[in-house]
Amino acid sequence: MTEGIQEIVAGLPELKDVAGVCAVADARVARGDAAFAADLGVALARAYGRAEPLWQYRSLFGHLLRLLATTAGPENVTEALRLVSSPEAADRRRDRHVASLLASCRRPEELAVVFSGHASEELRACLVHELVLRGVAVDEEPGIARWARSPHWRYHPLGWLPPTRSGMEDGADLPSYSLRGSSHAMPYGPSEGVPYRGTGGARVPSAAEVTPPRSSPPR
Repeated sequence: MTEGIQEIVAGLPELKDVAGVCAVADARVARGDAAFAADLGVALARAYGRAEPLWQYRSLFGHLLRLLATTAGPENVTEALRLVSSPEAADRRRDRHVASLLASCRRPEELAVVFSGHASEELRACLVHELVLRGVAVDEEPGIARWARSPHWRYHPLGWLPPTRSGMEDGADLPSYSLRGSSHAMPYGPSEGVPYRGTGGARVPSAAEVTPPRSSPPR
């Protein structure tokens, strides 16, 4: 397995697309070999994560992370944590994204490993409040409540937030994820740069110019 991973890592910059490698990882995870995807991700991060990111690296690493986070099975959560907690791949911004991924795709009981295994405090803090926003009673989840009630993270910026969502947050439209993409309710999507396409037959309201003429500067 190690030889296959090193071959993929070495040839990554020459790839015109990463679909073939993604398909290999998908097949391995489907057969129960989640460790392959995590090992490949760690090896990629070790080789390319600290340099100017190659598009091949960004695309493949993102696919591996999403694959492990969204595919059913507790071993996939464990391997996703191993991937993002490795020194080569650790990143606070990524932890926030992973928290959203896991909260969207996993039952709360599956996420107890985040609070008992090897995971950053940033990931744990963000995950607690991602779950709160999704209506999970974190105080009633044995695997989560002990950490969520502990005082050691009170200095984290999210530590002052209550463990239940407010009425204003009730029914908030949060992103959902799948292996091939994500979805957001309006007005949170589509992403930047995608033009809005209005209905062709819609009537455009009239408008009049009301800006006063620019005054001449005093002499």
